[in-house]
Amino acid sequence: MATYESIDSRNPDSFSSKSWGSLRPATDEIKAKETVLYPAYGPSKSGYAENGQRFLVLPGHGLPKTSCGKIRYGSACSNEECEEHEHLHLYHEHCDRLICPTCRDKAVRRDARRVCKRMDGMKEAYEREGVKFGPLDHVEFSPPQDKFSLELVNTLEGYRRVHMAAIKFLRKYVYKLAGVYFFHPWRFKHKDGKTCEDPECKEVHIPVFSPHFHFTGYGFWKKSDEVFKDKKEPGWVYKKISPGQARDLFNTVSYELSHAGVMMEAQLTYDSVSHMPVEGTLEFHQLSHVPRNVGMFSNSKGGFKETGKEWSVELCEKCKSEVHEYDLDLDQNGKLVAIQDRGPHEVLTIVGEWYLSKRKSRQLSVDGG
Repeated sequence: MATYESIDSRNPDSFSSKSWGSLRPATDEIKAKETVLYPAYGPSKSGYAENGQRFLVLPGHGLPKTSCGKIRYGSACSNEECEEHEHLHLYHEHCDRLICPTCRDKAVRRDARRVCKRMDGMKEAYEREGVKFGPLDHVEFSPPQDKFSLELVNTLEGYRRVHMAAIKFLRKYVYKLAGVYFFHPWRFKHKDGKTCEDPECKEVHIPVFSPHFHFTGYGFWKKSDEVFKDKKEPGWVYKKISPGQARDLFNTVSYELSHAGVMMEAQLTYDSVSHMPVEGTLEFHQLSHVPRNVGMFSNSKGGFKETGKEWSVELCEKCKSEVHEYDLDLDQNGKLVAIQDRGPHEVLTIVGEWYLSKRKSRQLSVDGG
């Protein structure tokens, strides 16, 4: 069966507040620990980053670019008789970086959509081969808390060791593993010391280094007490979150992405004209992908093969009229209004199919990977 993916022609990761609830921003207590030059906490005694320094931060704890968040244009139904004509969908300039405080939520949604497309597509590809899956799980698992230090995980070598340990754990204790996991260096606690996992909580939160992982996907887990007492490497623990309940994959992955650890590096800023470094300024660059596909859904087990593309004008969901783009301005009440029709808003539809590596798919159908 073919898979179709619709992509916005001008802004693939555009945001509509009608379709997505806002993720909770960083708390004031976290912001108080940021500086202009050094947006993380912990690894630098001076509070300033140095060229080439690498360290972990939370999404949204870097520096925005000057254009981030600026409104480019709006789109709406072109039919003036339709109620959707008055509902402008705003398009903003964005840098696509998880570490940008302005573009974080947009980047989270983009990465969450990519994760969901891969998980759904690979699952469908396996099911065509006769492979069956159990319920979708959200599992938190943690190493012994003295296994990794903040100083270690703030190095690229330590960061890699953390991920190697997570993959080893999942492969060892999960049969027919298929999913994605995220590394979370910090837990967020209330002032009374209680850990909070409610993304809508309005209380002040304090970040505490406590490395752990979140897995979303499929598989059969070895009993938790046996995992904890493993003679070769004791002390690992896991818990399933709301087991047996229906789960929204997109919302779950978005939540896990919103406070995962992002490894980044401070690099010299270069002038776009002279191509020379600007003295005393640094830029922060993300070094690796945050979602990690594992098991039957890992990158080596299959992918998406594109077979065609087609541009088409977006249609209003209510009246089926064309959606148009509009230049915007503020009215006398300070409200954004459309002032000039720029023409139809086009979307790109990509046609293709998710496939499996033949050699590995045959092996997986026998031994579960």
